[in-house]
Amino acid sequence: MGSALALAGGGEAWQWSFDAVRHSVEGQHFALPPLYPAFLSFFALFPAFPFSAQVAQILLGTVSIALTFELGRLLHSSKAGLIAAAIHALWLPNIIAVWSTMQEALYLPLLLAGFVLAGRAANRSNGFWGLGFAGAMFGLAALTRSMPVYYMIPASILFLVLAANRKKALPRVAALLIGFALIPVPYSIALSHHLGETTFIENHGGLRVVSRYGEDLTGDRPAGLAATANILLRAFVASPSEILSDWMTTARSLFHLNGGRLLQIYLASKSYAGAVVWKAIAHLGVDWLLILSTVLAPLGLIFARSWRFSALIGLWIAINVFLTSLSGFGGARLRAPFEPHLMVLAGVVLAGRYESRRRGWLIAGAALSAVLAFALLPQVPGSLRARGDFGVDWSSLSRPKTTTVNGRAGFNTGAGGGAVVFDARLANATSTRAAATLDVKLNGEPVGETRIRQKRRRLKYESSQPSSNYIELRATDRRTGKPAELVVTLRRRPR
Repeated sequence: MGSALALAGGGEAWQWSFDAVRHSVEGQHFALPPLYPAFLSFFALFPAFPFSAQVAQILLGTVSIALTFELGRLLHSSKAGLIAAAIHALWLPNIIAVWSTMQEALYLPLLLAGFVLAGRAANRSNGFWGLGFAGAMFGLAALTRSMPVYYMIPASILFLVLAANRKKALPRVAALLIGFALIPVPYSIALSHHLGETTFIENHGGLRVVSRYGEDLTGDRPAGLAATANILLRAFVASPSEILSDWMTTARSLFHLNGGRLLQIYLASKSYAGAVVWKAIAHLGVDWLLILSTVLAPLGLIFARSWRFSALIGLWIAINVFLTSLSGFGGARLRAPFEPHLMVLAGVVLAGRYESRRRGWLIAGAALSAVLAFALLPQVPGSLRARGDFGVDWSSLSRPKTTTVNGRAGFNTGAGGGAVVFDARLANATSTRAAATLDVKLNGEPVGETRIRQKRRRLKYESSQPSSNYIELRATDRRTGKPAELVVTLRRRPR
């Protein structure tokens, strides 16, 4: 957001500056891709920012759903496209993301447009210009997040290998690569000149690798691609089992069931009934759809009618998982670039009307589906334990923060020093003798019944869960038996 406002000159005049892509962490300066800050900066020139940008992101999200349909149609059938588009439309993280400033809002439609154009060209005998435009879309996507850079060469090679006529396919592949290069190469030349070293779009990929494997690099710039590869190679030679374990952990994090976590962070409700509804939506709109799409995706790769195009989609997913695992940057957000592809492949399976495939491919697809199911299904109980806040309206995002509770409420909090601590007092008490009975549950278990008066009282409950605890409160006026109004405060955690 700050980069966009800087580029827009406070809404007065737009002017490019490499400061918009310059960031710092732990004393090291690095560059990130430029297109998303530039996208936001256009809206910062006009009134109603950032709401105007959020509206644009809603429109881009709608475009992404339409492109998901087209991707499914090109890969298999219109029915597959409709199923994939429906899954994408119901996918809760996308609905939440349009109201945030996240690269994915621009990255996904550009990426999907590139795949759609490539798919159309791949299904035609003469798709020279189509592949050129597809390359340009991938180039724009790379200026938003650079993963397409590492995809283009392997994808071009695979396209040639699978082509029915490689001689005719060669100029089409050249068009794809030229179309791609025309977008990020000029920018990268300018960026390299500005930084004084060769940099292609961004240079933050080695930060986690250097931090994790203890390399002492001098200077204020992160390791380049060659240096990062060298560090990984030396770490692997020194301890293969350890580094393979690290990579597997990062890979598994890409398939984290985060419905419960989104529920805890984003989906607060005014009432207990509303919290129950949001909980169902979170688990159905995230966890269930992720399991469905991921487990069916390997079979979709096998059953897709356009098998050459299916191979290119499978390659995109594999490169994302592989390179993200190497980088050490994990988490559910980093699977966003291939989530629509998983949905499309699941749509293929659910659409039916398959063509015959060799038994070996079917066995391989079923085996991979089983592995993914084994990775995902054990996460379900943990996600289901999560609950969303209700009946609270915190005064700020960070502690100390205060809320009024009208009778009943629930909220998530950490346990600093091995205990959950909060203050409670009666709100709007007309007498010092007024009192309420407060029943407290911690992570679903009753932990105490306390009398609350006008004077603030500190409550402390032991917990072995440092990061995520759920407190549920029910306050009753001792005289009338009606719900009592409290003021609850979360103080700073003890160090």
